[in-house]
Amino acid sequence: MKLLLGNYDWNAYDELIDNLSFNWYIDNYWTVKGQFSVTKQYSKAEKFIDPLSSKTSVYGTDDKNLSGDLYTTKGESINWNANAFLYYTRTFKEKHNLNVSLGWEASSGTTENTNAHYRGFPSGRIPFIKLCGRDL
Repeated sequence: MKLLLGNYDWNAYDELIDNLSFNWYIDNYWTVKGQFSVTKQYSKAEKFIDPLSSKTSVYGTDDKNLSGDLYTTKGESINWNANAFLYYTRTFKEKHNLNVSLGWEASSGTTENTNAHYRGFPSGRIPFIKLCGRDL
């Protein structure tokens, strides 16, 4: 007889990236260039180890209340970057070039992660998880 364990391991990751840039040619000498970018990331993972598995974190213990593990991870981050530059370009008497530029740049980012480890499950069937409409 083959023993079916309720072990599973899954993860998901989404990323959204948006970039915007512009060039404004004010006249023959002045130019403004700028860029803005933002990146948003989401991640989620879950790993369950059946109490009857030999891979539990407390394998070999006589305390059945500690068997079985559930690891969860959830993360989110957002990062942005912006810059702008002003350029002045001029040629005098077809021999002399004058180039002047002024620039600005800013960036920021935040990250938030939550990790948890739950230990001690009565069986490999977890009632709050559904697979194809059925309990595991």
